[in-house]
Amino acid sequence: MRRMFIGFGLLVVALAVCIWRLPASVLGVVMPPETSRLLEVHRASGTLWNGSVQLNVNGVPPALAIDWACRPSLSPPGAHCQLSGSLAGSVDVNALTTTLAGEQLLLSVPLEISPAAGISATSTRVATTIQSLVLSQSALSMKANVRADDARYRVGQSDTALGEVTVDCVPNAAGDASTCTVANRGGSARLDGRVTLGSNKATGTIELTPANGPVQRVSF
Repeated sequence: MRRMFIGFGLLVVALAVCIWRLPASVLGVVMPPETSRLLEVHRASGTLWNGSVQLNVNGVPPALAIDWACRPSLSPPGAHCQLSGSLAGSVDVNALTTTLAGEQLLLSVPLEISPAAGISATSTRVATTIQSLVLSQSALSMKANVRADDARYRVGQSDTALGEVTVDCVPNAAGDASTCTVANRGGSARLDGRVTLGSNKATGTIELTPANGPVQRVSF
């Protein structure tokens, strides 16, 4: 009986060591298919508990360099992680419910988006503050503010100044998605929009009204 307990103890220790030394590259393997279609993982180094990675949001440069330091959590079972680099803040991972919860996450980067040939949107700096975030396979509840400075919208040779663009997101009543309001000020065109963000899709309508032109509407 004693040998059995010793053997079981050694097995638990070996398993704990293996989990503790899991490489950071395992993130690309365990990432859900819905997320992997939007995010690409590059240059992962270190371990799952202390490491760094570069994340690419498809079609949205630049890459985000993120470092993290995590420690195990018993209640709930999972991990508590501190992020730094392009994205700073703290997140908690619940292994039982496969839920990620974050608070006071800060992100500040320049932005250039080209959703289609001849169309682009740029900003000298996009500052994002996520006051609270709960993400699971079936829900995305987020309270966040985004501000894009000196934003511009180009179609072919036509360049439109949007000034300061803001996006304000709050959880919906059901708590399974977030509703975001898009607006701008100081530009030569008016931007209005309403977007609903879920865990695996986004829907909404955005309208751009030039100073001397018809309303341009995009629904998705």
